[in-house]
Amino acid sequence: MEKYNSMTDDELIELAQSGDDTALEVILVRYKPLVYKKSRPYYLAGGDDDDVIQEGLIGLYKAVISFDKSKFPLFNVFAGVCIERRILSAVKKASRLKHNPLNSYVSLSDTEPWN
Repeated sequence: MEKYNSMTDDELIELAQSGDDTALEVILVRYKPLVYKKSRPYYLAGGDDDDVIQEGLIGLYKAVISFDKSKFPLFNVFAGVCIERRILSAVKKASRLKHNPLNSYVSLSDTEPWN
């Protein structure tokens, strides 16, 4: 694990894309603060803060898998865009009107019977 921590992002991503789970874990831990930062201003209707963070982590994972150094010179910029787009997509999807009954439900078990 020590050798992974001293590697650059590009080296870790190359290893992660070839199937190295430890390299993937190191890059996910390294960029977790970016996920928290990007998820802070968003709210997911019908969910909580952890759901937004989870969507951001999915975006980060997809960034690692699809990163191509020949198209994007800096991984941190690419990862930030992927994280934010994934979060925005989830927020838009959750706030659609078709989800309104689910997001504004009233529990029947918490109400008292009619007298």
